[in-house]
Amino acid sequence: MKKYILALILVIFCQVAQADQKKFNVRLNVPPVFDKYEVEGKSYLNRELREINDVEIVDVEGDWDYFISVVFAPLTVGETPSGIAVSYVFLHEGTIMHNVTIGSTSNLKGLCQKVIAHFDSLILEPSRK
Repeated sequence: MKKYILALILVIFCQVAQADQKKFNVRLNVPPVFDKYEVEGKSYLNRELREINDVEIVDVEGDWDYFISVVFAPLTVGETPSGIAVSYVFLHEGTIMHNVTIGSTSNLKGLCQKVIAHFDSLILEPSRK
């Protein structure tokens, strides 16, 4: 009987702890500028956001607290593709942060991971404290 009571208390405690955890509603925007990279890039970005436990991705109609906009632009030297630029903007409570990262098109996943890591450490982490 003691085991059941202890288990019940543990379940209730876990539910209360989860209820108290703040969720960050994030809207991700990837405008269709260069179709070659948007679909794959948006998929990588969504995957990285879903890995953050306290982030909830909201759709266009949803209420958001944080807004991320990302544009993928191919880089060329003459006519030869040479890489990709990833321009991203974070918006929260009137504060706008912008940055650009550049890399190889074969490392699109890594570039997207870098964008979301930047968002998590610079934008979300201070709000968790």
